[in-house]
Amino acid sequence: PTSTSQVYEGAKAFGGFIRDLDGFDAASLTETIPFFHHMPNRLKIFDGVLKQLDHTLSEEETYEVNFIREVSDEMCQLQKLLDANKLPLRVTHNDTKFNNVLLDTHDHAKCIIDLDTVMPGIIHFDFGDGVRTGTTKMDEDEKDLQLVDVDLELFDAFCHGYLDPLREVLSPIEIDLLSHSAAMMPFIMGLRFLTDYLDGNQYYKITYENQNLVRARCQLQLCRQMMKRGKDLDLIVNKYV
Repeated sequence: PTSTSQVYEGAKAFGGFIRDLDGFDAASLTETIPFFHHMPNRLKIFDGVLKQLDHTLSEEETYEVNFIREVSDEMCQLQKLLDANKLPLRVTHNDTKFNNVLLDTHDHAKCIIDLDTVMPGIIHFDFGDGVRTGTTKMDEDEKDLQLVDVDLELFDAFCHGYLDPLREVLSPIEIDLLSHSAAMMPFIMGLRFLTDYLDGNQYYKITYENQNLVRARCQLQLCRQMMKRGKDLDLIVNKYV
């Protein structure tokens, strides 16, 4: 997105998707990609890759591995609440990148696309990934970590659009954890990139050496920034609920 109005429209389309399927039995859907956003499983895979490494970690790699271990329990919070039936299971898109929204020539959202990942989930998967891709101005593989941050103006536009259709739909606990998901989704993406990098780049295609390490460091830095700005994010969320 290149403007706050585009962010608003895209977010409103994703929020409308959740609203329109509110009440649908999400458990009746097939998991097209089992454990897609399941944090404990992603961490288990990561630990397995680490145990099989045949080289000593570099300073950069060690820094990111230590961060992952430091916050992993916190980043499993949403999955634990879902497992305890404290968060409602919903039909979620699960890939809310902004290139999955079609806009018309006036920048009004027409529809969302790429529906192969539609399956049972929690609202935080969609909100968090939309924030990750729609409220930052750097590339996913930005090398200069000083440029990695959330744009609060774009975050405001995203929250406004996403929550406009959902004010009568979301539960208080879902709302309270929205800002947490803004950190959780960059974390899980950084975890996945780093896992793939250490495993020989088998899943994500790369165009230059160490690109998946660069991607991982960028996303994990974004997670740090989201955690740092948690109170600011909460204030913005609460404007629109």
